[in-house]
Amino acid sequence: MSDRLFIFDTTLRDGEQVPGCQLNTVEKIQVAKALETLGVDIIEAGFPVSSPGDFESVVEISKAVTWPTICALTRAVENDIKVAAEALRYAKHKRIHTGIGTSDYHIKYKFNSTREEIVERAVAAVKYAKKFVEDVQFYAEDAGRTDNEYLARVVEAVIKAGATVINIPDTTGYITEGQIVLSRDLYQQGITPPINILDSLSRLMKDGIGKGVTRDNHSKISDQIFASYSKVQEVRALAKVLGEADLTPKDKKYLEFGEQFEKKFINQGKYEFRDINQTLDLALELLKILPPEELDKL
Repeated sequence: MSDRLFIFDTTLRDGEQVPGCQLNTVEKIQVAKALETLGVDIIEAGFPVSSPGDFESVVEISKAVTWPTICALTRAVENDIKVAAEALRYAKHKRIHTGIGTSDYHIKYKFNSTREEIVERAVAAVKYAKKFVEDVQFYAEDAGRTDNEYLARVVEAVIKAGATVINIPDTTGYITEGQIVLSRDLYQQGITPPINILDSLSRLMKDGIGKGVTRDNHSKISDQIFASYSKVQEVRALAKVLGEADLTPKDKKYLEFGEQFEKKFINQGKYEFRDINQTLDLALELLKILPPEELDKL
């Protein structure tokens, strides 16, 4: 098995599902060329059967980019697959991405079907796609709510049928651990990765830290970091109104902490390795900038 990581980008398909986001073919080509420049390996260019516009976009993107694989999305429906293959006719490297819902909820309420029939439809879709392209990606929609043994059965069946790539999406977010929110301000300051820690979310963090997992004081340090960095945002807002010169000495310490926290804690070089203990020690060191009476979470 290759140890190379392949980047699959679905900006031009799933990304366009964001409310208010509607790109025309010219704009999609611009995005595709930018993705090619970034080094993206596979570009999911659209869902050709869904509309003439999507079909045209896949055709034109296939012409416009050189080395990335162009992927077209389909359902496990023969006409979807046939139309996708037609849209990919100019692609130098082509992939059909087909699949079907595998959770019991989808099987019963979306397809009014059975587990056996879904396996048959999945296999048939992959085999049909293989008539047009060698590279076939299969998605098990709503895999997050799918029984694991049944999911493994479906995956084994489609691999045997010829699927070259398997996609196991948590479509509804049922098992998604959390979310990462990026900050435009941090990005503009050159902070990498520009993560807004206050708006980001980890649903499972409380179960994945502490004694026997990381270290005993992890939760206390985390709570203090969040509380202190929240206070930084309040002080920054106040500074915009009063001016930094009129802030109290304590508030100025918060500004210093915020600046150092972003530069030394959030910011992490591309080749910088920092394990959890080093990260927690760094957090404690940065918290020393603040007056001891402000560290009420430790």
